[in-house]
Amino acid sequence: MQNVISLITSRRYYSTLLSPIFVALFISNSHCSLADNYMDAGSLPEVVQLYIELNFPNHKIVKAKKENGFKRVKYEVMLDSYIELDFDEKGEIIEIESNRGVEIPARALPPFVSAYLEVYMPERRIVEWEKKWNWHKVELDNDLELYFDLKGNFLKKKY
Repeated sequence: MQNVISLITSRRYYSTLLSPIFVALFISNSHCSLADNYMDAGSLPEVVQLYIELNFPNHKIVKAKKENGFKRVKYEVMLDSYIELDFDEKGEIIEIESNRGVEIPARALPPFVSAYLEVYMPERRIVEWEKKWNWHKVELDNDLELYFDLKGNFLKKKY
């Protein structure tokens, strides 16, 4: 009887020990199954291609991929100038990041952001822009972050 109890106990021990490992492997493998798919620039949605042509006409796409996440799709595009563009599943721009300090053209941003920067900070360069569910964030070359609501009203600045 003692051997049976020790066997059950040891199996519980190992199952308790292995359960977190199994969960970690499952999540890791799930992430791999939701893997990034690299693609040709011509395979990007038309709206994405048009946005790039209009706002970054002198830049070439060096990398494009489709990220399949949990309940969402995202397109990531890297330009030859080290500017990274992220688009949602509808092809709408959601983030622009300059990885080497290259200026992001103001025309690539919503008009209210461009207008604000032109009036209040014409000497600053834009290095990052991001759109979240209820605000826009702009980061300038002096590490100043500006926040706007979705209607274009200035909310705050932060260093």
